[in-house]
Amino acid sequence: MSEPSALLVAVYERDNGRCRLCDRELKLKVKDCRVSHAVPMEQGGPDELFNLQLTCEPCEKQRGHMSNLEYEKHLYAKNRKAWEAYRRAQGRPRVTTTASPWDTIRRR
Repeated sequence: MSEPSALLVAVYERDNGRCRLCDRELKLKVKDCRVSHAVPMEQGGPDELFNLQLTCEPCEKQRGHMSNLEYEKHLYAKNRKAWEAYRRAQGRPRVTTTASPWDTIRRR
């Protein structure tokens, strides 16, 4: 089994060993942890530590090449419970309205 890279260890420690998308606790193993870009490089995201995040393999596969905002919209449309879990993992308050939170953005 290969040893985790210094980058993986740094991101793991910064994110407290939790997936930034689902808040699942992860073990520091190469097969369990992924380091991904919050804003993908192909969408203009920098290859800097502040743009990197710790993710688990299932979340990384589901998210694909989406940014975190696009992934949040995808979860909201697909499964509101998964979306609320994602928001809790991001430290955001629960939305109590039945309307989509993007409705106010679209109206502007």
